[in-house]
Amino acid sequence: MRTVIEIGIEHEYIVRRAGKQVDFRVVVAALGLPGGGLDPGDRFAHRMPIGTVITCDGMEAEVSIPPIPVQPGVAVAIEAWTGAASDQLVSSIPAADLEGCSTHISVTAPDSVADAAAGV
Repeated sequence: MRTVIEIGIEHEYIVRRAGKQVDFRVVVAALGLPGGGLDPGDRFAHRMPIGTVITCDGMEAEVSIPPIPVQPGVAVAIEAWTGAASDQLVSSIPAADLEGCSTHISVTAPDSVADAAAGV
């Protein structure tokens, strides 16, 4: 049972080389990133040493951060984590341009909080 509210963030990026979109599913295998093969549900996922994940969402690159507890300073923590994740992606892909295309925010909460929010 969850006892705290947590927020997770995923950012997706279109990857371009020479102005043309490339399929990150093909690119990621050649990057030599650590932490590959650890997620049985996502063969493209690379769990990075700092706790972020670099993977694919279709043709796009995706970075995600671990869940962050909602407490004072959460916005600063989210900004630091997402910045670090994006910086890792940028530094991992040589000669590519990235264009942000989607952000997903996930929230987990105790059942009592979720029920109250849903009006149950």
